Amino acid sequence: MAWRIWRIGQRRNNNAQAGTNPYRVWIAEYAGASYQEVAAKARTHLEGLADLYATPAREAELIVIFKEATRLEADFWEMGWRAGQTGKN
Repeated sequence: MAWRIWRIGQRRNNNAQAGTNPYRVWIAEYAGASYQEVAAKARTHLEGLADLYATPAREAELIVIFKEATRLEADFWEMGWRAGQTGKN
């Protein structure tokens, strides 16, 4: 998760510096060097755990879990976006 958030922050940071972007501080924090360090350490730790414990069967289970978690997260954000659209037509 940390790695993904850092990557999103990096991609958005170029456009986030506009003074009108209400998320510029949040984006800059996740795109910054200190969060990059945290994300890199988390990734290294998880890769080490995978080297120790991953099996093809467990990898298949984790893929299913990841897909479901991703779907639920997307649905969460979609719900908020749609709620914001109510009454704007």
